Amino acid sequence: MQKSLKTLWANDRGINLKGEFSFVTVDDSINFDEMSKDINLVPSRVIRKGEMVGYTKQKAPFDVWSFSIKFDKGEDISSTLEQLLQLLISRSEAIKALSKQYKQVRIDLYLRSEYGQLGIEFTKESFDKLAQLGIGMDIHILSFGKAD
Repeated sequence: MQKSLKTLWANDRGINLKGEFSFVTVDDSINFDEMSKDINLVPSRVIRKGEMVGYTKQKAPFDVWSFSIKFDKGEDISSTLEQLLQLLISRSEAIKALSKQYKQVRIDLYLRSEYGQLGIEFTKESFDKLAQLGIGMDIHILSFGKAD
């Protein structure tokens, strides 16, 4: 897949966009082993309800199962999403079943930048695949404030 214009623009200006797309399931109680088996994926991370998480060491209010694909400076964000979606489409029936079983099943985008300047392009095909899976996408943008 060809790099998007926004990725080329960001790379040309030295804007270091990095982050990850995560397929995430959230509920009060998740059978992690069963879920991994059902969708034939090994999670990147599991969080158990009550576990201390994050920098503030707060208790997790829910169980969380996630599978992530990371991207770094110079990598095309849209291509990374497409890679994850291709992996998930082959498991669409299992994902639809998970959506009925658990509170939340979605894709999270965590996008980190040293500058507040960023743009994201998603293709119509990516949105079509999200609709086919029956899941949404949440976008979390973290900027570290180096813009002038």
